[in-house]
Amino acid sequence: MSKRVSPGILRAVVLRTASLLMMTAGLSLELQAHEGAEGVIMDRMRIMTLYDAARLNIAAMIEGRIPYDGAKIKDYAHSIAERSGESLTQLFPEGSLHDPSLASPLVWEDWSAFTDLALELQVRAVLLEKSAGSDSTVGDATADGNGASSLAEAYDKLVETCDTCHARFRN
Repeated sequence: MSKRVSPGILRAVVLRTASLLMMTAGLSLELQAHEGAEGVIMDRMRIMTLYDAARLNIAAMIEGRIPYDGAKIKDYAHSIAERSGESLTQLFPEGSLHDPSLASPLVWEDWSAFTDLALELQVRAVLLEKSAGSDSTVGDATADGNGASSLAEAYDKLVETCDTCHARFRN
């Protein structure tokens, strides 16, 4: 006698598989873009890839494409916080603007604005970490009690900071 898989479980498996395939394809393209990178340029490209993978996984949880896991969101956000702020700006020494770097000369021309955004990213990541729930429910541990909306808002602000920095300081 064969057992039938419930449509809900089948849907979850299909969505998780599709999400993993999309993330793998995206990381593969990013790794190709890193060809020829070395030193601090490779280090910062790796960190940006880590940020992107964390962002994609958090978005998938917020959007319900993969099961919510507050502990994982906290880990992803903590990882971003650890590698932003001064840890990030140290990877942009003067003279590190050669291929295959995607950094714009504006990084060094407006160093103050660049460092402000790196510190803002760190603050946003810490706030995201604090807004994640601790179990399988979205945002049960949020400070303002708004649950999913505060988590999504914290995530959106983190992504906005990334987008602002890339729009201004990335070629």
